[in-house]
Amino acid sequence: MPVERFRDVPCQASSRLSTRSLCAKKAGYGAPAHLALQDGSEPLTGSTRLPEPKRGLPLLAAVEGDAVFSDAEVEDLLFGVRTDTEALKPSVESLFHAWLLALDGVAFVGHTHPLAAISVLSSPYAEAYATRRLFLDQIVYCGPESVLVPYVDPGLTLSRRIAEAVEEYRERSGRLPKTICMKNHGVIAIGKTAQDVAAGLIMAEKSARVFIDAMALGGPEFLSPEEVMRIDERMDEHYRQRILRRSV
Repeated sequence: MPVERFRDVPCQASSRLSTRSLCAKKAGYGAPAHLALQDGSEPLTGSTRLPEPKRGLPLLAAVEGDAVFSDAEVEDLLFGVRTDTEALKPSVESLFHAWLLALDGVAFVGHTHPLAAISVLSSPYAEAYATRRLFLDQIVYCGPESVLVPYVDPGLTLSRRIAEAVEEYRERSGRLPKTICMKNHGVIAIGKTAQDVAAGLIMAEKSARVFIDAMALGGPEFLSPEEVMRIDERMDEHYRQRILRRSV
């Protein structure tokens, strides 16, 4: 799927991750959130347009290639994909937005820095939080497992590590992840709709809060892999996901 136009949504400006008033404070976010979407997706209030069709391709090519870019060259790359030459420079995180939006079945990408999730992702328990599951809704909306990416320099280096981790997960599981956790950084959710992404981000933060509370009570008791897969494959849980798209 070619990279199409996408938009970067600063949460401080629009206070939304979807068209249904998903406020940043509702999920406890401590920093701006960003939502990218393909051309033709539902419009977002307060969104700012980034690349027009085909203009985002240099971002995708940079992530998928192995060329070495200096910081100045990355800056030039980002300035070059603007549709308005008077606009501010797109975030360096536009690089991984562009790569993720090129994946089949992905129309929206959300990235946040939620307080509880960052707390856990900055601890020795980051892997357990990302790859194990504590309760049913976490499986339904974050997936049976989240991709975990170690801390690396934000920008092109991080974008390439995200691409590597997502491809490894897809090769191992046969599908894309719903959520991606970045150590000492934040959370990404991908999906077909803004509601899918909003649900994944909210549930990732709720899961971190549950994880922290469980640690205070003696330690989390995770669901077994068999229990996780059972919930993930249940038809009634798939129905709940479809209903969610109408309610978030």
